[in-house]
Amino acid sequence: MAVHRGPARGARGRRGAHPAFREALAAGDASLRQRFEDDEPIEALVRDRARMVDTVLRAAWTLHAGVAEKDVALVAVGGYGRGELHPCSDIDVLILLPKSEVAGGYAGIERFLTFLWDIGLEIGHSVRTIDDCQRESAADVSVATTLIEARLLSGPRVPRAGHAARAVPGPRVVFAVVLRGQGRGAAGAPPASP
Repeated sequence: MAVHRGPARGARGRRGAHPAFREALAAGDASLRQRFEDDEPIEALVRDRARMVDTVLRAAWTLHAGVAEKDVALVAVGGYGRGELHPCSDIDVLILLPKSEVAGGYAGIERFLTFLWDIGLEIGHSVRTIDDCQRESAADVSVATTLIEARLLSGPRVPRAGHAARAVPGPRVVFAVVLRGQGRGAAGAPPASP
């Protein structure tokens, strides 16, 4: 897949990348469509679509946020984190911050997300710290189940493919909570009042 891999040359260079990214996505989708028509196994197609999107997101992250956001991790979550992406599925990502308040903010993250929408990707995203992940997964089992399948795309390397993985109860706990009903937090306690 031929996507811009070099350093950005200011805002003008980033704007000029839109057509290359759109063309790469269109070519990848056309290839996957042809493979589907040729009766290739669906499991291979959804895995390869996730890989194609991985390539696009990593290149876009480097272009818009990578160097400036060196302490920030880009993490695939949910089904996409599992490495499976069906056509027309949302692409769920977590942008994991080292802490909540940083001087100057995270302008690169905003550019990155805007760029993804501009090139036609349906992105579902959350921007959280490790503490946020722990708090949210304890309060909402759907957050916990999404984070269980976290996969690091870019950013600092940590155990289990992303900082968020430490913040989530294990699959056994989540499974038990789901069986008891989603009205309870991931640890089995009733959710806090709003």
